[in-house]
Amino acid sequence: MKIGCIEYLNALPFTLPFQLGEIPTTHQFIFAGPTEISSLFQKNILEAGLTSVTTSFEKGYYTTPSLGIAADKEILSVNLYTRAPKESLTGKTIGLTSQSSTSISLLQVLAYFFWKQEPLFTALDRTVPLSAYDAFLLIGDEALQHPSFPEYETIDLATEWHSLTGHPFVFATWIFHSPNPSFEEELETALTWSEENLPTVVEEAHRRSHLSRELLFHYYSLCRYRLGEEEKLGLQKFKKYYDQIHALCA
Repeated sequence: MKIGCIEYLNALPFTLPFQLGEIPTTHQFIFAGPTEISSLFQKNILEAGLTSVTTSFEKGYYTTPSLGIAADKEILSVNLYTRAPKESLTGKTIGLTSQSSTSISLLQVLAYFFWKQEPLFTALDRTVPLSAYDAFLLIGDEALQHPSFPEYETIDLATEWHSLTGHPFVFATWIFHSPNPSFEEELETALTWSEENLPTVVEEAHRRSHLSRELLFHYYSLCRYRLGEEEKLGLQKFKKYYDQIHALCA
């Protein structure tokens, strides 16, 4: 079975046990950014994948309701960097990473419904300096490695969502074309192994990223991999706003 997985450090607790051989598997794992994983899944190249939660909103896909990647009050790896206050973004140009539809949709929800702003969203052109933008969105390991930029305020979108709604935010989920209880059990086993061997996960994340072990321990403490009622309520609330935005754009 071909399994897609986002290539960021926050996905390691699901995949590292397989990669280390702690959990024997015949599955082939394909690692890429969330947008690419979603595309491969939609083309039926992948039978399952951990990817942007907005992909799960499409009809006909099965999800694991209890497993994913969420954040409560902060996440550190989904950041808007802005020169202007968030209440003064109307007319400002915001460069958007192409890596994740969920993070882009979250930013749009916050801007339109909570900050009451109408910025100009555009794809981030990495051939020009980031300073060419009034604001820009970065996610994943790149955001972790750049907590701040001179002359820009950093806004953690998970923090902003929680402060405005009181709910955690679900960024990613496991999706399938059809139910696969045996692989779900493997995922549960993998996550339990990582929870019991977190120093090993941190060490591998440090090797890959060169980020400090202290930061990585803190980062993994912020990531919620087991989704409970609070996360599901947050996801339901986000989907309502998501649907409204897409209805306006239709």
